[in-house]
Amino acid sequence: MKDTPSADLLVCPEAPPAFPTDQVATIPPPLRAALRGLVLHDRDQRVRFRRLIEWIAARTCKPEPETR
Repeated sequence: MKDTPSADLLVCPEAPPAFPTDQVATIPPPLRAALRGLVLHDRDQRVRFRRLIEWIAARTCKPEPETR
């Protein structure tokens, strides 16, 4: 890479906090599908951004825990 990006662009993205586990809600299927799509999209974007940072500055980001 010709120029290294500034330090503020090499900050690893953090995962948002998880939903509370002590509460229950009934979510209609269309809303659940939309929410799932947003969560997966956010995760995929974080993964892509982390890969880019690791390509530019190796071992910058600590691994995210696996969740399913």
